[in-house]
Amino acid sequence: EKRSWWQQVLEHGPISFQADKHGSTVNHMETPVHIPSKDRLGWALHYRHPRVREAVLTSAWHVMRLFGKTHDFKIYDHHKLMPHFYKRKKNQPLLTFCNHMSTLDDPFLMCMIAPKDVIGNAFRSRWGWCAKEICFMNKFTSMFFTAGKVFPIERGAGSQQEGVGEAVGFLRDGQWMHVFPEGKCDQDPNVILPFRWGIGRLIANAHQHDPIIIPFVHTGMQDLKP
Repeated sequence: EKRSWWQQVLEHGPISFQADKHGSTVNHMETPVHIPSKDRLGWALHYRHPRVREAVLTSAWHVMRLFGKTHDFKIYDHHKLMPHFYKRKKNQPLLTFCNHMSTLDDPFLMCMIAPKDVIGNAFRSRWGWCAKEICFMNKFTSMFFTAGKVFPIERGAGSQQEGVGEAVGFLRDGQWMHVFPEGKCDQDPNVILPFRWGIGRLIANAHQHDPIIIPFVHTGMQDLKP
């Protein structure tokens, strides 16, 4: 059955965007998807297009920074993280992880620890997981969170599920991935829950690329948002 270019785009889900004079694109799986010239406007408005991603990510950064100005927020040893946003070796992945205290941890924490030219960049900004039943309940939320470089993870499906494999692929490509290895929110500031197996697979499968791994701990978000 012959599929339209739009159906191919939705199926393959291009992450990076590359076009030639004939209107061809290549997605992150290196599978060519031909887009007719007359339909380029439709592709330009696609939620995975880098420009759409940058609009969503930059808007989130501004909103979260404005929200941050209404609260006391302090980062310790921030200088140890900042250089890794810009000066990693080619294809060297960055993996950050922390405790999970609020549904606003991401995007709020990510927008506070990273400058706009990182968060607002379709290729530099972090990749993140979100539970399938929370962020991917319908087509609208799926498109929105995908545009914000978030992809689904299925709780209880184990470390061999597709979502973990996707994260491994992003790390091997030298991208930034942030995860909450506890797997759920816990608002007790004195407790960190046992980590899920997925974080172990990410580290084990990215080790050949000399990954930069930076854990951090935060507190106070439990008082802002459940």
